[in-house]
Amino acid sequence: MADKIGCDSNIVKAEECKSEDTCATKREMKIRFSLSVISEDVLDTASLPDDYEEEHNDCFLDDSSLVALANMTLSVVDDQDPDADDPFCSCDQSFNEMVITPDQADYACISLEIKRLIKEKRNMYLKSKEECKFVSPGGTNDIFLEDTMSAKITIFHVMVAEDLNKAKAVVLNFTDTENFFCCINNGEETKLTIKRYKQEQLRNSTSDPVKPSLVFYMSQTPDGFYHFESALHRGWFLHTVNCNVKMQKCDRKTTGNQFNFIASD
Repeated sequence: MADKIGCDSNIVKAEECKSEDTCATKREMKIRFSLSVISEDVLDTASLPDDYEEEHNDCFLDDSSLVALANMTLSVVDDQDPDADDPFCSCDQSFNEMVITPDQADYACISLEIKRLIKEKRNMYLKSKEECKFVSPGGTNDIFLEDTMSAKITIFHVMVAEDLNKAKAVVLNFTDTENFFCCINNGEETKLTIKRYKQEQLRNSTSDPVKPSLVFYMSQTPDGFYHFESALHRGWFLHTVNCNVKMQKCDRKTTGNQFNFIASD
């Protein structure tokens, strides 16, 4: 413990307490828990790492952010009741009731909107496992499967407030274009389309109803293939039917909605 047990010299003389061991004993209980979340506006910023501001300078101040402190050890120390018959335990004791020591502290910005793009994989080909064809943009808003590897895809990993098990939140972009995969519902059906959207707008903190439709939860199966579930319309996955790519509400285990990534040079 950082603070030692001691006696108040204003009340009891030092010689009245022979030692800490005879004056009192302490009992320590450790309780482990996984996560504690506090509001950023009550956080003591002086205790943040020096590089915190630099790493999070693109987090938006007008969003409600949280700071997460994880994997902590909570130590509770309490003193035993003094024994009236023991003269060495007649002095006043001063204890810290609670001492919190973090084993590991990770700070992260969390928001209801996309906070920032944190990683990207460029020039990936998305290939259907079942059809063995490659995803490619068709007409204005259509996405098809083609035999050629002509349509490269960039995968942007994004930070969002919600996570789905070990799935990663991503947006799928046709490389070097403003065309993004988009899942929408027109009241009658849920479908996959192409949405023209500027990458800089993903960083914009202004609430935009279009942005959630661009986000997909990407998860990988044990055999190396991927599922893409719409973040806006949960339960709807990228699915292949003949030579079309669309959203379909189906079971995760259905082979028709699995894709493989092929990296280009």
